[in-house]
Amino acid sequence: MEVPASRIAVLVLLLVAGCAFAPGASTPIDMVPEGTVDTAIARVQLAALAVAEPGGMDGYVRDCDNGAACVFGRPWSDVDGDGCDQRSQVPARDLVGVVRKDGRCAVKEGTLHDPYTGQTMTSVSKVQIDHVVPLAEMWRSGASGWPPERRVQGGQRPAQPGRRAGEGQPGQG
Repeated sequence: MEVPASRIAVLVLLLVAGCAFAPGASTPIDMVPEGTVDTAIARVQLAALAVAEPGGMDGYVRDCDNGAACVFGRPWSDVDGDGCDQRSQVPARDLVGVVRKDGRCAVKEGTLHDPYTGQTMTSVSKVQIDHVVPLAEMWRSGASGWPPERRVQGGQRPAQPGRRAGEGQPGQG
């Protein structure tokens, strides 16, 4: 499987920034996300990736409004049928001391110990929830050839959306 150079760059950046030091920090972060491979294994895996030109954006539609056929399904769907969308499930999974809004899935209180930056965030409204791999990057990297059901699953599965401390949402692709 060939992997676009941009995706390799993102993996390398995450490996370096997420596993060693926070930007501007002078001490290593001692929290490594579960499932993160060690440096030696990561180097072997990265060396084994084939580099390919990214695919095009033909057919990519993110907007689901006004009857548009968004290619990854409606944003933040309830894919497991428990009544809570992924946008609510990710902070409930990743924050500690979670308090939900009365009668709702949304989280109103909680603390994030961000393993990527070393920051502790107590304002839930400042915790950003987004995909670890942007949907446009997934599309260019091969999701354009997946059946619709697989694209919805790929864009919505609970392990895939990530959270990080910070304000504002970066541009969406």
